Amino acid sequence: MATFYVTEDTGTAIIGLPSLQAMKIVSLNHQLKTTQQRTVKDKKHLIKEYPEVFRGIGKFQGTYHIHLDQSVPPSTHPPEKSSFEIEGQNQI
Repeated sequence: MATFYVTEDTGTAIIGLPSLQAMKIVSLNHQLKTTQQRTVKDKKHLIKEYPEVFRGIGKFQGTYHIHLDQSVPPSTHPPEKSSFEIEGQNQI
């Protein structure tokens, strides 16, 4: 068994990754999980794919309370501008 001393020194590491792997202190996981991104064709397609989201007025389950920090002054922000080419894509 080896003794390790942890310091706050920012110098060169005494022990490297290969040694840590050999002692089974560190292991590398090379798996990559990805999900396929769906494209939204139009508003009608979106409503058809997720009907439960667009049915009724919706509500939170149970009681919900919003906490406001009274020391923060109220503010408003104007909508962000978008170029003419993508403006139609932003509206669903």
